[in-house]
Amino acid sequence: MHCRAYERGFTLLEVMVAFGVFALAGLVWFKVIASSSHLQQELETRQMALWTAHNQLVLVMSGLSREVAGAQNQGDHQFRWSLEYQDTDTPGMGRFDVRVSGGAPDVDVVLTGFGHAR
Repeated sequence: MHCRAYERGFTLLEVMVAFGVFALAGLVWFKVIASSSHLQQELETRQMALWTAHNQLVLVMSGLSREVAGAQNQGDHQFRWSLEYQDTDTPGMGRFDVRVSGGAPDVDVVLTGFGHAR
């Protein structure tokens, strides 16, 4: 009994090429998912660092704190912050820069505010 050409199955080479294509597509998909997860974690850490900077800026500008550096926990992240003050050309007004670094993954953010001179 002879098989006609259209009744035969795939050759071993065709099957191996198909597996290779699917394996490559799987690796690319895994890389995309892993990259997306890392980006989401970094954005979360950056947002927590900005909240830390905002908290310190509010405390300093409201007169409740005179500290110029410190550490603060935000969520499960530990951040270090520092405050720099500069006079502006407008009498009685100053510029406050709060720099926050730390967290996991490590981030570095700066938040600036303007308010009454110290």
